Amino acid sequence: MKKRSIFITLLVFLVVSCSMHKNVTADAMVWSIDFKKGGCLDVCESYSIAIKNTGQFEYIGKFKVKQMGVKKGLLNKTQLSELKSLVATINWQEMEDTYGNAAEDAQRKDLSYASGEFKKYINYYRLEPQEIRKLEQLFDTIINHDEF
Repeated sequence: MKKRSIFITLLVFLVVSCSMHKNVTADAMVWSIDFKKGGCLDVCESYSIAIKNTGQFEYIGKFKVKQMGVKKGLLNKTQLSELKSLVATINWQEMEDTYGNAAEDAQRKDLSYASGEFKKYINYYRLEPQEIRKLEQLFDTIINHDEF
C-alpha cells in the first residue's frame, strides 16, 4: 500500500512538472517587437512598426514613406517566417542598450523586444550589430512591399 501511494505521488509530480515545462516553453515562444525610425534633417524616412509573434502588426508612417498614417494587419507567411528566424538568431541578453552617438546628421532608431518576463530596449544611431541591421532591413522591405 505504501509503495503504491509513493508511486502515485511520483506520477502526479512527474505530470505536473511536465505541464509546467510546457507553459514555460510556450511563454518563450510569445514575443513582440517594436521598431521606431525617427526623421533626420527632414531627409530620412520616419515610421514605427509593432509586430507580435502571431504576425499581427500596427504600423504608423510619419515621413518620406510609401504608406503614410496608421495601418494594422497581418504579415504574410513568408515575411513572418523570415522575421521569426531573425528574431531567434539574436542573443537579446548580450545586446548593448545603445550603439553609436547622436549627431546632427544621424537617424535615431529604437528597438524594443519582449518575450515573457524578458524585455530589451535598444536605441542606436550607427555601429549596430549585423543582426540588428538585418532586422531593420526586413522592416524596410515589409513596409515598402506593394501588398503591405
